[in-house]
Amino acid sequence: MDPSERTERRRRFGGLVALAAVLWLFAVPVLFGHGLEAGLSFAGDLPTAADQAAADGYMRAAAIVAVAGPLAIAALAALGRHRRTAAVFTVVALFLVYMLAVQSGVRDLFLPEGEAPVEQEGPGYCIERSGGDNRCPGG
Repeated sequence: MDPSERTERRRRFGGLVALAAVLWLFAVPVLFGHGLEAGLSFAGDLPTAADQAAADGYMRAAAIVAVAGPLAIAALAALGRHRRTAAVFTVVALFLVYMLAVQSGVRDLFLPEGEAPVEQEGPGYCIERSGGDNRCPGG
């Protein structure tokens, strides 16, 4: 492969790497935002099971794209002989894998063994209603 072909290959893959990086930088916040929106509840109501499932799906997709994106970008950069770019995106992917593992591990760290998280049935606090008796139930 002569030098002009190498330069053309680096330029072509450089454009692909830049496009993939921009797409990745937009996709993760969009998926995360959809997950937050799907899980929102108003007026003290808990999200329905369907809303919670949709929110979980969006959050899972955001986590997968957050890790798979830098790995794919690193592979494109390596194919285009952009060694430093490939190294940077590999480190970013490893850092994100570490952070996701820590986050999921910390969540389970404080639960006693064999005990599932407690599901809350109501809002957990008193909501005053207009008209009639404004006392909280149970005292």
